Amino acid sequence: MKKWMLIAAVAMVSVSASAQSNKGYYTVVPYNNNPFVFCTEGMPSHGWIGVNPATGAWTPISNYVNYQWIATYVYICPKAFNSG
Repeated sequence: MKKWMLIAAVAMVSVSASAQSNKGYYTVVPYNNNPFVFCTEGMPSHGWIGVNPATGAWTPISNYVNYQWIATYVYICPKAFNSG
C-alpha cells in the first residue's frame, strides 16, 4: 500500500511540474498591464528605472526605492525581449 502511495505522489509531482513549466511567462504588470511600457520604463514612481530590459538590469533613481515590482521586472522582461 505504501509503495502505491509513493508512486501516486511522484506522479502527481511530475504532472504538476510539467504543467507549471508550460505555463509561460505571463504575469500582471503595472501600466494597465502593459509589459512593453513596464519593461522599457521600469517604475520611476517607485524610485527605479529599467536600464536594459533584455538582461533585466535596472538602476535606482532615488534614495527610497520601492522593490515591489523589481522581481517581476527581472523575471518577465528578459524573456519578453528574447522571445520576440
